[in-house]
Amino acid sequence: MLRAPFRADSAQQPTGRATATRRCRSIACLILVAALLQTNITGCTERSATDSGNATTHWIDWGVFLPDDNAGSSSLWTVQQMAGSKPRYVMRFAALDEPTPIPEFNVITYSFVPPAETPTILDTEFGYFNACVNGGRLRGDVRATDSLLVFGQGIFADTKTEQVSGQCDALGHVVSGLPAAQVEDRVWDGVSGFEWTFDGSLSHVFASSGVREDKEGTGGFYYRERHLEYSIVKYVGGPYSLELQGFDRLRWEISQNQLGGVDHWWHEGENYVAFKVAPNWVFTQGFEYTTQFQYPPYYVNGSVFYKFANGSNLRLFVGQQRAAFRCASGVCRFFPAFEGARAELTLRF
Repeated sequence: MLRAPFRADSAQQPTGRATATRRCRSIACLILVAALLQTNITGCTERSATDSGNATTHWIDWGVFLPDDNAGSSSLWTVQQMAGSKPRYVMRFAALDEPTPIPEFNVITYSFVPPAETPTILDTEFGYFNACVNGGRLRGDVRATDSLLVFGQGIFADTKTEQVSGQCDALGHVVSGLPAAQVEDRVWDGVSGFEWTFDGSLSHVFASSGVREDKEGTGGFYYRERHLEYSIVKYVGGPYSLELQGFDRLRWEISQNQLGGVDHWWHEGENYVAFKVAPNWVFTQGFEYTTQFQYPPYYVNGSVFYKFANGSNLRLFVGQQRAAFRCASGVCRFFPAFEGARAELTLRF
């Protein structure tokens, strides 16, 4: 991927700078990310590319940044040229001059290829998988009965940027200095499952399983996985229900989980049992595990959730959780391992 070069004048220009800062802050003082743009940054005064002064090239990826009066990065930035390629969809702050994107922002994407797998395992898209990718997806759903839905879907993707050395132009052609086969990956991914509801739709069983094969253009495997997911809810009566939810993953990744110089498969997963007293209480017990070398094999925890108002709640957690890619409150990111106790209070007005 090519990056868009921006230039910043290092010479002090109080009047223009103050004007631009006021205009920017009136729009984005409290909002760090407003939109992804393809031309100039809305709300900031634009300087001509021919303006004189000491100019230093700064590299930033597509995004919106917030000027700061007390930092050199608050100098006026001008879009000289937007590289002819699709956005990388990672955010960069203006003060950073090195060209390597910030990996922590990989999961904050404007859009991405619809995955054939479940959202909980989007961590199988390595590097900048969606920055330059072609492919397609096929899905079929069959309503066998009023209470049973059977589905299946598959995806093929040819990505040029899953390898960190890969880049492409606006037409998707590889522009890396390496042979195309060394930076391309071809991915086949499929999943099938069913959704069954009963007890007047108060109870259900949802289950799915799938396979992912990620091969390098040179023919070797880059990543492989087999997975199973389930969600079971049984209505007991009155406000009571029993819920079971979890998944198991069998994974293999190049240069990971090595022993004796050999890459080994490993299992990881989690299983949670919850007793719900609608609409206020949820009591949960969790068990997580992994067979990956150099990690604890088991993690046990428990929690109590109390909803005391519409949109407001208190959650108490005690125990352990493994480091993993998780989705919480609509945000998916990598969470570090945890052991101890914590209280979470959510208030909505």
